[in-house]
Amino acid sequence: MSMDPCPEVRRPDGTLRAFVEARQLVPATILPLLERAEALAAGAEPKGVPPASAATLLFQQPSTRTFLSFAHAAGALGYHVADLRDMSTTSFEKGESQEDGWRTIAELSELIILRQPSHDALLDLVRSTSKLARPPIVVNAGSGPLEHPTQSLIDVATLHRRKMLDPSKGPRHMVFVGDLQRSRTVNSLLDILLGWSHITFTFVPVAGLGPSECRLDALRAMGCTFEVCADLDDALTKADGVYLQRLQDEYGGGDACRHEAALDALRLTPERMDRLPEHAVVMHPLPRRKEIDPATDQDPRAGWWETVHHGRFVRTALLESLQPARSS
Repeated sequence: MSMDPCPEVRRPDGTLRAFVEARQLVPATILPLLERAEALAAGAEPKGVPPASAATLLFQQPSTRTFLSFAHAAGALGYHVADLRDMSTTSFEKGESQEDGWRTIAELSELIILRQPSHDALLDLVRSTSKLARPPIVVNAGSGPLEHPTQSLIDVATLHRRKMLDPSKGPRHMVFVGDLQRSRTVNSLLDILLGWSHITFTFVPVAGLGPSECRLDALRAMGCTFEVCADLDDALTKADGVYLQRLQDEYGGGDACRHEAALDALRLTPERMDRLPEHAVVMHPLPRRKEIDPATDQDPRAGWWETVHHGRFVRTALLESLQPARSS
């Protein structure tokens, strides 16, 4: 069962207008999106938007992959794409309120893709724009340390391609490694994977940066099997999927030097890759720092560049699905 963060994410007819949290989607709605993304990657024609439709990419946090793949996805559907990334060039610098600035963007856009340090502020945008005569589609491109739902869709697409989501193949084991406390990609991916009961979890965190209690409580509530351990080498021998995460030190907290040293001990090297089963897949949302040896890039189990390449097709499929029904 999907869980909407507020009623305003849906139109009066019940269709989804805003995708802001991973838990809004469940396997029954995710799998068709992933199949559509595969079709787009194979050359299927995107379902275009009405002429003169405008998309605004409002990125108030840094981004490379997410920004580019959303820009390509919106362009593929026929949106006229504009971006706001340097707030010093906007009227916010003249004292314009956030509410007025967002209202301006909403009046000029059929689609708003927002990367924002505050998840609550993003939800405020969804609520306030729902009252407009023509509410825009709103998509979360990352909100602080809490949510990155489209990245989790892309990660799930990689798992789907590697047959990790098929319960008929038997139980599957996911290993999460690194800074698991402040990672929005880990949070969102866990929320989505709760829908697949055949997956069990092992967490190998940097000391003091384990998964949040609310995520562990959710796993317990769903009856999921999980463990938190410190032995990465042993965990890798039993892994079907591995998800690595760098230190999220942009959000503060903890001892950065101590954490860096601890993460060095969890570095993925070719020797560690040799511990993995041949069918396993290793993912990382990027950017990476020291936690992956670039010498592992050519290993067939390395999935991070595959995830980058496929991201624009997953995001194109998502934007297609959020289009309102057209009257005939």
